[in-house]
Amino acid sequence: MACGIGLSSQANASLVTLQSLDINRSFDYSDGFKTYWNANATGLNAPDVFEVDAFENIRSGGDNFNLLTIEFDLKSTSLFNVFAGLDAHYGAEIYINDALEYKDLWWSNNWSHKSVVELENTVLSAGKNVVNLFWAESCCNGPNTVRFSFNNAEPVYLSSSSLVSAITAAPIANSIALVGLGLMGLIGLGNRRKAKPLRKA
Repeated sequence: MACGIGLSSQANASLVTLQSLDINRSFDYSDGFKTYWNANATGLNAPDVFEVDAFENIRSGGDNFNLLTIEFDLKSTSLFNVFAGLDAHYGAEIYINDALEYKDLWWSNNWSHKSVVELENTVLSAGKNVVNLFWAESCCNGPNTVRFSFNNAEPVYLSSSSLVSAITAAPIANSIALVGLGLMGLIGLGNRRKAKPLRKA
């Protein structure tokens, strides 16, 4: 059975949605989480949706593959940070505007990896932006929590209302700093991908 958690604020052009699919020990994500989701989240597996106040200590169930989608409009170019404490035996992937920005699909077998997913100082353009966070868990139903911030403000727990408030209250990012941090992020992403090659379970 598939389940989902949805948080929305259509009037302020922001939407947060969590969807979950059942998986088993034959879960084959060798082609990537996004590819698996697109191939399997269809027909009878179409997720349900329900509401929570904030994405804090959310339990989506054991043997589940999850997709958290965050959509919002920005008035100006901004820095985006996301911090996710996930119960994710199989690891996680983050896509921003359809570009893969983070992948760690084998953390359970590498104890040097952090247990918190962190993606910091990502430069986002004005207008609509979409963040997709995929993760998968095997046996257990542990808590999942996500925080975020814009332009290096204090991180807050994710909800549709906090997303709107953070966008409204975020300080204007310095354009020179945005360019520098964007270049640093590209270099860092290249180094991470070389150091952490994708491995099949």
